[in-house]
Parts: sequence; C-alpha cells; structure tokens
Amino acid sequence: MKKFFVVVVVLLFSATTTFADEKEQVHKICSHFSEEGGKIMEARQQGIPMAPVIDVIRDEYGWDQDTLNVFERMVQEAYSVSISEDPSEVQRIISEYQSGVYERCRMSLENELNLYEED
Repeated sequence: MKKFFVVVVVLLFSATTTFADEKEQVHKICSHFSEEGGKIMEARQQGIPMAPVIDVIRDEYGWDQDTLNVFERMVQEAYSVSISEDPSEVQRIISEYQSGVYERCRMSLENELNLYEED
C-alpha cells in the first residue's frame, strides 16, 4: 500500500509539473502573439497601409501556414479599427488590442490542451 501511495504522489507531481510547464508555454506563445499584435496595431495607428504589413508578416512567418493565417487575421482585425489622432488614445487602443490578443490566444490554447485555471 505504501508503494502505491508513493507512485500516486509521483504521478501527481509529474502531472502538476507538466501542467505548469504547459501553462508557461501558453504564456510564452501568447505573449509573442500579443507583442506582434501590438506592432500590427501600432502600424495601423501610424497609418501604414495594410499591404506592406502583410508583406512583412509573410516574409517572417511564410514558412508556417497556420501561424501566417493567424497573423493575417490579426492584421485584418487591427485594420478594422479607426485611426486615432490622440496619442493617449492610440496607446490605449494598442494596449487593449494586445490584451485582447493575449486573452484570446490563452483561452484557445488552454482549451486545446485542456488546461484550466486552478482558482
């Protein structure tokens, strides 16, 4: 019985470590997408046309069609937002967009990996 208990504790610890590692990977991936989303929205707010932004993304991520598709959707979403002339409003728009990208990414990956908040 004692051996069974030790095995169960080891398995639970391994599962927790894996869970924590997966959560950390989700955070890293989504932070990257969020940062790139901020750059996309910043380009939008600076009035840079969509085509050059998509060209840069294709040069950077063209080797991975799934990632490219995500970034192209982000560009389309960002370019649906009006340009603001107010610098503080621009910063708010960029920040909110980054937060939204991060949260959507996190929820999507956690659902895909069946990860849920422990709270």
